[in-house]
Amino acid sequence: MGALGFLRSFFGGNPPAVVKLGKGDTGAVKSPTYKIPKFCRESFLMISRQRGATVNEIVKKTGKSKGTIYQEIALIKKSGVKIVRAYEKPVYRFRVG
Repeated sequence: MGALGFLRSFFGGNPPAVVKLGKGDTGAVKSPTYKIPKFCRESFLMISRQRGATVNEIVKKTGKSKGTIYQEIALIKKSGVKIVRAYEKPVYRFRVG
């Protein structure tokens, strides 16, 4: 009994329809790809460091306002990156988690 015969007996019905259910990948685990806007790259690089970054550190490095940094963090989150906010006494530290 061939592979198609096994699929037909296991799933029943038309094997080509079963094969078309896949979206074209091989089933291997793929690393996630994120579509981060270009203007958020500098902030993302600082947040993706091992220790992360505070908003004040990002403001000093990029020269952008606090509101802009918070907007960029929201856009980065929307693109699928999980960002963790940890409280260190006077400020919050953002890092990729």
